[in-house]
Amino acid sequence: MHVFPKNAASPDGRNSGAGKDPPGDQTVLPPERHVFLSGFMGAGKSTVGPILAGRLGRPFTDLDREIEEAEGISIRDIFADPEKGEGYFRKREAEKVKALIASRGLPRVIALGGGAVEDPQTRKLLAGSANTFFLDAGDPEILWERACRDAPSRPLAGDRAGFMRRLERRLPLYRASGLPVDAGGAGPEEVCDRIVKILFCGREAGVRASESWVSRITAWPDAAGLAASLAGRLEGRRVLMLLDPALRSEEAFWQKLLGSGSVVYPEKRGEAAKTLASAEKIMALLAARSFDRSDWLLVRGGGSLTDLGGFCAGLFKRGIRLLMLPTTLLAAVDAAVGGKTAVNFAGAKNQCGHFYLPEEVLIEGEILRRLPRGLLEEGLSEAYKTGLVRDPVLSDLISREIESLLPARGAPGPDLPLLLDCAWRGASLKASVCSEDFRERKGVRDVLNFGHTFGHAVEAHFAASEIPVPHGRAVAFGMAAALVLSERSFGLDPDAARRARAVCLRLSRGGYPPIPPEDELERLFLTDKKARLGKLKFVALKAPGEPEVADLLPGELVSAAREAVREATAREIVPWSMS
Repeated sequence: MHVFPKNAASPDGRNSGAGKDPPGDQTVLPPERHVFLSGFMGAGKSTVGPILAGRLGRPFTDLDREIEEAEGISIRDIFADPEKGEGYFRKREAEKVKALIASRGLPRVIALGGGAVEDPQTRKLLAGSANTFFLDAGDPEILWERACRDAPSRPLAGDRAGFMRRLERRLPLYRASGLPVDAGGAGPEEVCDRIVKILFCGREAGVRASESWVSRITAWPDAAGLAASLAGRLEGRRVLMLLDPALRSEEAFWQKLLGSGSVVYPEKRGEAAKTLASAEKIMALLAARSFDRSDWLLVRGGGSLTDLGGFCAGLFKRGIRLLMLPTTLLAAVDAAVGGKTAVNFAGAKNQCGHFYLPEEVLIEGEILRRLPRGLLEEGLSEAYKTGLVRDPVLSDLISREIESLLPARGAPGPDLPLLLDCAWRGASLKASVCSEDFRERKGVRDVLNFGHTFGHAVEAHFAASEIPVPHGRAVAFGMAAALVLSERSFGLDPDAARRARAVCLRLSRGGYPPIPPEDELERLFLTDKKARLGKLKFVALKAPGEPEVADLLPGELVSAAREAVREATAREIVPWSMS
C-alpha cells in the first residue's frame, strides 16, 4: 500500500498502537505526504511532475528551480563559483528536502535534482517514504540525447564519458531509494498514468459476515480504473446499473461498458426515492429482464441510493449479486459499507430493511474530489468519528491534513491521495466493526453511534425548518457535546478533547446551530431506538480509540452541548449559517 504511512491500520482496523499519539503540533509528519520523483538528468522529472501534480490536486515543486530562486543564480553558475561549487549545491539540496518533508503546508509533488540521492541524509529521508519514484529511462543513450538538447542549463551534461560514469554510479542509489517507473519510450502522460496506478494499488479490506460471506472494499483513483476492474467479472451476465440522476452525463460511459439499456434512474432523488413503491418498480424491471441470482445490480450514487439498491438486491430472488459504487464521501465511509439496507415507511426513516452485503464497495477518488465542500465536510465528520472510536491513525490524519482535505476557495485540491486514503480508511474501519457484529446482536456496532445521539436529535428538530441541518454537521455538533461529556465523566484527556472539538468545529463550517428547546430534545432522545427506561445508550471516549458505552440522562447531554457552544463562541468562530 504505497500511500499509507508505515503504521497504517491492518484490514481489520487494528494497528500496533503507533497512532495513539494525540493530534496536534507534536504529531510527526510522515514523508508519505509528498510524492518524490528521482532520476538522472533527462529522465523527465520536470515534465512529468506538473502533470502528476494536476492529477493529484497538489502543488508542484522543482527542487532545482527552488534553489536557483533562493540563490539568485543558475545551477550552472553555482557549480562554477569557486566558493560554492557542487558540494555547496548538494548541501542546499539536502536542506531543502528536509525542510519540505517537515513543512506543514499542502502535500506536494517534488522533482528532485539528479544528484540528490548522493547525499546520505537525503537517501535516508527518501527511504522513509513509500512515495518516491525513480524515473528509469532504461537506455543511457536516451538520457544523453535528452540532456544534450538542454545542455546550457545542465552543468554536468558537457562530457559524455563523465555523464555515463555519473549515471553508472547513481543507478544503484536511485533503485535503493525509489520504486522504478519505466520512463524510456513512454510520453509524460503515460509515465504519469503508471505512477498513479502504483500510488493507488493494493487497497483492499472487507466485511466478513461468515466464512463464506465477505464484502470487499477497494479504492480507485478514477472511473476508468474502477471500470477496468469490473469488465472481466461482468462479462456474459445480465447487468443493471441504478444511477443517480445527477450523474446523467456518465450514462454513455457506463452504457458502453455494461451494454445498451443497462442504466436506469430512480424516479425521485435522495430520501424521497427510498420507498416500497420505488423498490417494487426496480424489482419489476429485474424480473422483466429475467435476472437470476448470478446477475448483477450496480448502484452508483449517494447513501440514499445505496440503501435502496441494497434493499432491492437482497430481496429479489433472495439475493442477486450487488456492487456499490458510492459517489459521496458519506456513502463511501458509511452508508455503502456494512450491509444495512432500508427504505422509509409510514412516515419514518429506514423502517423497513434487512442486512445484505454487496460483493464489493468500489470507492472512486476523482468523483469524491469534485464534491462540494459541504458534502466533503459531511463525509469527513463520519470518517473522523470512526477514527476516534476505532483507530486514531485516521482521526489524526484528518486533524493534521484538514487544510488539504478542505482547501480554501481557489486553492488546489482537495488532495486526491489524502482524500482517497481517508475514504478507504473510514470504510475499512467501519468494515472491521461490522465484521464483529454483522447483525447488531452483540452491541459492538454501538460504538459507531459516537456523536449521533445528540446529532440525530438536532437533525430531526431542524428537518422541517428553513435551515435543515445536514447529517454530517449535526454529527460534528454531537461529537463536540460527546467530547465535553467524555472529558467531564469518562477521563478523556482535556488536551485531546479540546483538539478534537476544534476539528469538529471545522467540520461544522465554524459554527453550530441553536440548541433546540430542552423539552423537545428530551422527546427526541427518548424516541431514539437506543433509549431504554428513560435513559440513553451513550457512546463516550476514555481515550482516542477507546470508546465506552454507558447510560446517560438526557439533561447531561444538553448541558454538554451548551458547553460546546460556549467554547465555539469563545473562539470567535463565525455564527451558524448554511453558506
